[in-house]
Amino acid sequence: MAGRAPWPDGARSGGARRPLHPQRPGRNPLPVAPFHPPGGTPDSSRREQPFTARSELKLCEESPSRLGTGAVVVPPGTPNDVATAVRAALAYVGVRSGWTQLCDRLACRAYGYVGPGFTTAQAHWNAMVVRGSAHPGDACPPLGSFVFWNTGRPAGHVSVVVQADPRCDPDKILVTSNGVYDSATGNHGGVYLISLAQFNAGYLHGSGYLGWSDPVCAGALLPAGTIHPAPDGM
Repeated sequence: MAGRAPWPDGARSGGARRPLHPQRPGRNPLPVAPFHPPGGTPDSSRREQPFTARSELKLCEESPSRLGTGAVVVPPGTPNDVATAVRAALAYVGVRSGWTQLCDRLACRAYGYVGPGFTTAQAHWNAMVVRGSAHPGDACPPLGSFVFWNTGRPAGHVSVVVQADPRCDPDKILVTSNGVYDSATGNHGGVYLISLAQFNAGYLHGSGYLGWSDPVCAGALLPAGTIHPAPDGM
């Protein structure tokens, strides 16, 4: 699959890229949801499933002081490509509109792409599985990686990890995402900060997590010098 991912040292020719951390014993993988490959051209009924108003209210009650916002510090020593991507992803947090059902575009935007080059997040995940860039069921995604969910609809969902945790605590692993607090805030395609644990609870009763992948995208690159947050239509 054609594509390029800005990635730290260890990248090599042939498309294979070294994981950001070695496999460690003692992990507690989350249940792996079955694949549901999309067929044909996606439409609004086949795209990512937003959280319900009830699930958003539950999230608000659990974190009333941080309704999709918060401070994240990029750790010292983070490879420049990953640090740049994380800061770009965080620049979209607080945007109030424009990103409805565009999770894959939002994820790849952090790495300097106009769009992902895949029809849906599920298609993106399937491609990463085929090329060996996916880590199914691994509940300890590294900083800057893409995390994927089966949402119960064919399109699925993907987010960018902007805060990792060495102990793999899902309450401390943070991602950016579109739409999850829209009903609670009155936004339309807003972008928010949310924990992996909260996200897992929002899809398929906690069984929708697929795993993480290297941040590989196949779309066109943004113009050099693009300032984030850039409009979704770029």
